Amino acid sequence: MTIQKDTNNLCKLIQSFPLKKKVQEIFYRLDKSGREVMLATIASQINRQFLGYLLANHSAKEQKQNPYLLSLQELNILEQVHNLLLHITDAICVLDNLLPNAQLSINPYSDYNYILNKDKLFNSETELKLISDTLNVLKTNFKNHPSIYIIEDCLKNLSGVESSIRPEELLNCVLNYRQAIINNSFTDITRNLELELFNQQDLKTYYTGKLIRSLIVLRDSIFNVNQFLYQALRYEKPMILNRDNVFANEGLHQNWLGEVIYLKVQPIAKEAYSHPGDVVLVSLKLGDLLKDGFYRIDKINLYESSNFGLSLTFVLREINENMVCYPQLLI
Repeated sequence: MTIQKDTNNLCKLIQSFPLKKKVQEIFYRLDKSGREVMLATIASQINRQFLGYLLANHSAKEQKQNPYLLSLQELNILEQVHNLLLHITDAICVLDNLLPNAQLSINPYSDYNYILNKDKLFNSETELKLISDTLNVLKTNFKNHPSIYIIEDCLKNLSGVESSIRPEELLNCVLNYRQAIINNSFTDITRNLELELFNQQDLKTYYTGKLIRSLIVLRDSIFNVNQFLYQALRYEKPMILNRDNVFANEGLHQNWLGEVIYLKVQPIAKEAYSHPGDVVLVSLKLGDLLKDGFYRIDKINLYESSNFGLSLTFVLREINENMVCYPQLLI
C-alpha cells in the first residue's frame, strides 16, 4: 500500500460519517445565502481547508460584517470537522522521536493560531474507532516517507546542532524557505536563512539545506492528505478533468521543482469555483504525454477568447504515491 492509497481508503471511511451530510448542508446554505463568496475569498487565500472558513468567519466577526457570519450551529460543525482533520494530522506528524522540535514545522495548520472551543471537539468514539486501523497504517507509511531517510542522514551529519533550535524558529525557517522556493529565489534567500539559523559556513550548511527541504516536502505531503480529506467531506467526488471539459493540452513544462502540466479548461460547474491547492483527478488517457491520476492545482489563469468564451488554464503538479508534489527537493 502507498500513502496515496491509504489516504483514499481513509476518505472512503470518513465519507460515511454523518458529519459529511451536515458539512454539505452548510455549504449549500452558504452558497444560497451569498455568504460563500465572501468567506471563500478569504478561505482560499489562507488555503487551509475548513480552517480557512473558520478564520474567514473570525475576520468577518472582527469587522462586524454580520451578514457573512456563520451561525453558531454552522460554526460548531465546522469546528468539529476541522478538529477531525487535526486528529488525523497529529497522528501522521511522525517526527516526535526523530526530531521533536520539528513537529510544529511539518503540521500544515501550525502557522495559524485558532483556538477550538473544547465543547466542540470531534470526539465520536465510534467514528474514531472506525478509522483507527486505516489511520495506523497511514502513520506507519509516513514513517517510511522518502523524506524521513534524508532527515535521518542529515541528523547524523549535523551532530546535534539542530536540537538547540526552538520549534518556532524552525517553523519560521521552513515557512520562509518554502516561500523563497515557490518565488523561485532559491539561491540567495535560502542560503541566508541557513546561515542565520544554524550559523554554519561549512559542510553542515549543505545538510541544513537538505534537512529543511525534507521538512518542507513532509509538511506538503501532510497538507495533501488534509486536502483529500477536506474534499471527501465537502464533495461527493473529486473534480475530474477529461475530454468533456479540457479542450487543449499545452504540455509539460519543467523547472527545478519538477514538472507541471498546463491544461485549458472550459468552466462547466466545479471548474469555475476551483482554487490553487485543490486536488483534481486527470483522466485524459494520453499515455506517455500525460499520466492519469491526482494532481494539485498550482495556479489558475483566466482567459477569454472568441472561439471558447471564458476559459481557464490550470497549472497542475502531479501528486505521487507518497503525496509529494516537489520530488526534486529530495534530490
